[in-house]
Amino acid sequence: MSTLKSFRQTDWGHMRSKLKVCLLACAAALLCGTVLAGQWPQVAAPPRSSVQWVSDNMSQNGIAMQVKSFYSAAPLEAVVDFYRQEWTGNGQAAVENQLGEWLVIGRREGDYYVTVQARAAGKTGTEGFIAVNDLTALLAERAEVDDAFPRMGGTSVVSNTLSYDQGRAAKTLIFENTYSVDANSSYYAGELRSAGWSLRNSFERPEAGRSTHTLYFERATESCFITVADAGDGKTIIAVNLTDVSR
Repeated sequence: MSTLKSFRQTDWGHMRSKLKVCLLACAAALLCGTVLAGQWPQVAAPPRSSVQWVSDNMSQNGIAMQVKSFYSAAPLEAVVDFYRQEWTGNGQAAVENQLGEWLVIGRREGDYYVTVQARAAGKTGTEGFIAVNDLTALLAERAEVDDAFPRMGGTSVVSNTLSYDQGRAAKTLIFENTYSVDANSSYYAGELRSAGWSLRNSFERPEAGRSTHTLYFERATESCFITVADAGDGKTIIAVNLTDVSR
């Protein structure tokens, strides 16, 4: 269990980009035909594995989803082959994609699309995520973007994730623009103060030789972490984490 806990903590940052893969898989699933109504499917755990929840109530760009992380003592090919066999039937084969070190296998089940993302871990093990995506909002074309949180002109929304942990709501917004780290940091320091937030902490911490600025705000029962980072390609990434600390 300690191996699984360590994996879950160290790879949570990478999970954001992996969730985008799930959404792309959902879009591909719509081409397969009419989606039938149903309940959240129960996904079998990989062989010789430990599994734990990342979130059983999450929203990614308006798409409801459930996510688990796992560690299996079985090799990667055995884990993938397990799902190949598990999901063969009804004339529908699983869809597989290789994304760098990750092997992604997925299948539509009723109103949902199930995705397993796995990679080799250690000498013989496998680690990864099991995600179940609710296609209802995607079918209705109701992908949500948070238009209320301030951002500089020309800023694009990369993702909008809502999750719940023990009844406490947390929203993570990822923005991208071409302004400098300093310009974005100054903008948010001014904008949030005007909106009644108090800046409690602010510090710079270069990562991989690139500028990164973190700001921490509080307002009544809310907290807000903003990390502004140079993406190294002429773009700047802004990650906003909003939490209601009263619950």
